[in-house]
Amino acid sequence: MTYRSLPPRAWLREGDEGDWVELAGEIPAGAPLDGLRSPTTVTVVASDGDTIDLLATYPSAALGLTGSDPLEVGLTLRGDGSIVARYEAALATGTAIAETTMRPLADASPIPAPSLGS
Repeated sequence: MTYRSLPPRAWLREGDEGDWVELAGEIPAGAPLDGLRSPTTVTVVASDGDTIDLLATYPSAALGLTGSDPLEVGLTLRGDGSIVARYEAALATGTAIAETTMRPLADASPIPAPSLGS
């Protein structure tokens, strides 16, 4: 899935050639991963030389969630430069699971913004 943000709007696209879908609601300004910069705590869970697994704790608000309970986020740092972030959050309707894989930029050519429509 690819994410593009031009606050106050943002779009998601499944795969490389799928249609862009605009997200509902206002999108905050700033980089979407800024919330991961300042964990409250970080613990090394495992390390095998090429991969490091961390467990980081964040205030829920740092990740755009409501509530005052801290949120644990599993972070996997891989030797290829990729990072996987995963957390679960309780909602009134059940449990939400968010997992994001971030990879180093393979192609540095400019990325055109999606159409803003009318």
